[in-house]
Amino acid sequence: MRSIEHHHGLVVARAKGIYSFSHLTFHEYFTAREFVVVRQSSEEALQNLVSHITEKRWQEVFLLAVGMSPSADRLLLLIKEKIDAILSKHENLLYFITWVNQKSISVKVPFTTLTVREFYIDFDYEFNFDFSLNNYLTKSESELDFESESNRDNFDYAIRDGLKNSFDSAINGLKKSRFLLLNRLNFFSTEDEEPLRHLSLHADEFEVDNALISALNHSRKLAFAASTVSKFKIGSQLSYALNRAITSTSDYELQRSLRRFKQQIPDPDKDRGIFKTLWRANGKSWVEKLKLLLISYRNIGHEWHFTDEQKEIFKQYYDAHKILISCLNSDCYVSREVRQQIEDTLLLPIAEIKQRQQQS
Repeated sequence: MRSIEHHHGLVVARAKGIYSFSHLTFHEYFTAREFVVVRQSSEEALQNLVSHITEKRWQEVFLLAVGMSPSADRLLLLIKEKIDAILSKHENLLYFITWVNQKSISVKVPFTTLTVREFYIDFDYEFNFDFSLNNYLTKSESELDFESESNRDNFDYAIRDGLKNSFDSAINGLKKSRFLLLNRLNFFSTEDEEPLRHLSLHADEFEVDNALISALNHSRKLAFAASTVSKFKIGSQLSYALNRAITSTSDYELQRSLRRFKQQIPDPDKDRGIFKTLWRANGKSWVEKLKLLLISYRNIGHEWHFTDEQKEIFKQYYDAHKILISCLNSDCYVSREVRQQIEDTLLLPIAEIKQRQQQS
């Protein structure tokens, strides 16, 4: 043991006569082996394993465990059940994910349902997630067409390069692809719009909702921001976002309502003298009026008032999905039926999943 420690560095003496492996990989391997080989994937062992799905340091253990399993079906289904249950005790988060599902069903866009769900999760200004889940799954033909048309500035190469590398590299490749595409756009887009922009460019309903939520966020800044903020610039961004929504939507009533709203608020380029004064006096009521328009016509703009704890719970829920998809795409055996069942219900509320199971 002393020779191995000194010459190979595989183990390290922790105390007299007590050694441990020096590298985390050994710990991860033998932990996975304990569940799958030693305990022979018993129900108790697998339930014990999936209880760690929200712990980031267990990610490699899950990948190793599904790879060691002759069939990963049971383990993957247990992981999915555990992830779905994460939000079960948080009513506000359940309302949110239910709204995401309802909103996703209501729009007609050339993307998979998972992409649409992610779009509207990222859509909420209280969360700050990068798109990543759908990039590990098989894309629809229309999505592949969209990517091939959008890669003139290495858009496609950045994503494909990421997909060929590790989990983290895939995310970095996606971020790079967005940056390359967004740099080509001469819009008033702000940082909070960037994760959505490349999708909304190729789907009218995404574009309308993206423009409207951008307008709502700018109006909130004008009504509540400190005096040090450049309100004239924000006012121009608000005007631009409203124009985007008006020109993108085919809903005549929504167009008319947005034009009426736009006429009520001061134009910073024409009424600069009274711009700040009017926003200070009427800003809160204008924000409320715009919010009601968004809810009424597009079912967006809801305020969820998540607590810090709820935000952390939802992040655990989202990150656990990343681990699950990494397992699905690892070198493991999973039946076509189980794979399809998991992919079809990613990011769905548990009530909707149970309803689908009853119907099938």
